[in-house]
Amino acid sequence: MLDLILGEKLEKISVILSVFIFHFGCVSTNTASQNPIPPNYIIRTVSTGHNFTEGPVYSHKLNHLYFSDLYSSPKTDKIFYIDLKSKKKTTWVTNSDGVNGLHFDNNGKLIAARAGKAQSVVVLDRETGKTQEFLAQSFKNLSFKAPNDIEIDKKNNVYFTDPKYRFKQQKNKSYLISRKVYKFNQKTKVVEQLSFSFSQPNGLVLSPDQNDLYVADSQENLIYKINLETNKQSVFFQNSISSGETRGSAGVVDGLAIDLNGNLYVTGNKRITVLKPTGEVWGEILFSDKVTNCAFGGKDNRTLFVTGTHSVYSVKLLVPGA
Repeated sequence: MLDLILGEKLEKISVILSVFIFHFGCVSTNTASQNPIPPNYIIRTVSTGHNFTEGPVYSHKLNHLYFSDLYSSPKTDKIFYIDLKSKKKTTWVTNSDGVNGLHFDNNGKLIAARAGKAQSVVVLDRETGKTQEFLAQSFKNLSFKAPNDIEIDKKNNVYFTDPKYRFKQQKNKSYLISRKVYKFNQKTKVVEQLSFSFSQPNGLVLSPDQNDLYVADSQENLIYKINLETNKQSVFFQNSISSGETRGSAGVVDGLAIDLNGNLYVTGNKRITVLKPTGEVWGEILFSDKVTNCAFGGKDNRTLFVTGTHSVYSVKLLVPGA
């Protein structure tokens, strides 16, 4: 009984420290060495009845969670949002043309990676969900194949992956052969190609200090760490293959998120593997559904929203997202 009371008190202290970190942006050595996974974590279902959800992003202004729902054809793909206060779910876009990753930039623009006919990175109108602006459509006059996921830095630069998932060649278009990561400068409108090649680049996320970019390669089942200052790439983590999983299967290493302490959250099949900044494993958050991507949100930024095959979930953590 005493252990239970002490455990509850320690968890409350951790929550208070996490809220302080989120609001004031400082990390103490105590919280940095803390496992961010609660001992008795609870997984809640936020929405269900979907086909294949992806690209979660949280709006702090509206307290809304946006996510994609992918079907057999980009024409039937959808984007939903949920008002987390009222729990009301709204079908926001009924033909998203293959929108996968979603991300708000620092000015509140909702930016989307679109893998359908457009094969580009676009800005969606916040009222209608329709394309408001095309940001990145090609590099050196060669079209992207299927932009997948998005990350945005403090300067509003847009990083995105261009694998070959759901790629369909179109007439009168010449395509980039390699599968790489790109950076779009919203001020200069210039697209830059990062010099590293991947088999199937998928999820990506910046470190809290924004010096490093983590990229998941779903085919190789690896997470790469790219130092943006030195332009050097290294293998950060190789995910283990569990029973029933195969190397190269979509989702073994998929979406990524990161918290203020630099802990990395890696979706893959029916689990999220939580890694220390050193690449060591803190532990796993287990699901009954295959999970595809994740993003932090909630008022204190400690809720991890997780997209799965047929449902969207949430789990409360002890450290807020970066």
